[in-house]
Amino acid sequence: MFYVDDGLISSNNPAQIKQFIEELKKYKLKLEEIGNLQEYLGVKVEQQDNKSWTLTQNHLIQNILDQVEFKTNTKTN
Repeated sequence: MFYVDDGLISSNNPAQIKQFIEELKKYKLKLEEIGNLQEYLGVKVEQQDNKSWTLTQNHLIQNILDQVEFKTNTKTN
């Protein structure tokens, strides 16, 4: 028995993705198709017009700074 919480299937050929998912379903795996990738394991994913990808974690960094109450506009004497 195995458990996978987050999995990702990617291809430039949608027919291959569909075929692969159908093969997985033959093994009675519980799969949830959630559409286009927007975030994966805490990484924000944006597809650009030229088919490239931008990966960022700015929101996670900001959350950490907020938790420690880091102020970016503090004055020093």
